[in-house]
Amino acid sequence: MKRIILCLAFALFSSVIVLPLFSAEDPRMIFDKAIALKENAKDEEAQLLFVQAADLFESLSASDWHHWYEAGNSFWWAARPDRAVLDYRRYLSHDPFRGEVWENLAQARQAAGTRAPGHEGFLFWPWFLWLASAAAFCIGLSVLFFSLHLFFRARSWRKAAVVLFFIAFFLSLGASVSFAARGKIGVVITSTQGRKGDASVYAPWPADMWKAGQEAWITGQKDTWTRILVGDTVSWIPSDSILINK
Repeated sequence: MKRIILCLAFALFSSVIVLPLFSAEDPRMIFDKAIALKENAKDEEAQLLFVQAADLFESLSASDWHHWYEAGNSFWWAARPDRAVLDYRRYLSHDPFRGEVWENLAQARQAAGTRAPGHEGFLFWPWFLWLASAAAFCIGLSVLFFSLHLFFRARSWRKAAVVLFFIAFFLSLGASVSFAARGKIGVVITSTQGRKGDASVYAPWPADMWKAGQEAWITGQKDTWTRILVGDTVSWIPSDSILINK
């Protein structure tokens, strides 16, 4: 009788606890399967799986923000660059010093046909990332020159090491100031018409609608409207049409 009870208890435990763990959908496995389908020219099937993987990665991001990057990659492969832009920005709100994410963001932006928000950096990277990279480079050279000074006992190497150290210090300071001075940025989540003021009675501005995936600086909010800045263009859009990164 005890064996029967133990067997029933084990069966119940396996069905309720163990099996769901093994049958739970793994977004990475789904993503890999989608890649395999795409390599075999089964694009439609692959696209559905990429979207499924992206949705699962987004769900996991609630407990681990690192998954925003994988969600962005999945949406990129699913030919949804607007959603990729959104998830890359979500990732960068936590870790803005990962260069490859900025580069992926630039590619997704180009595919989505949207503009860079402007006043953020040069080429693919923001200013603080350029400054931090330059500071790291100068620190490396400073260490190298000081090592040469210890080996050759030449004052010129020591002087160069000290100069590079101070350059790295000021570059790091500039990177810190640039990072701290960042504004709040949002991503348009649905195509919407901008206005010259905070109501639909104002004239459209700009003439073309803002596309989904458009990044914009948040410069103000009033009631149900948000004022955005893209390049040199200031526009008002409904607040429910833009997702602001925290």
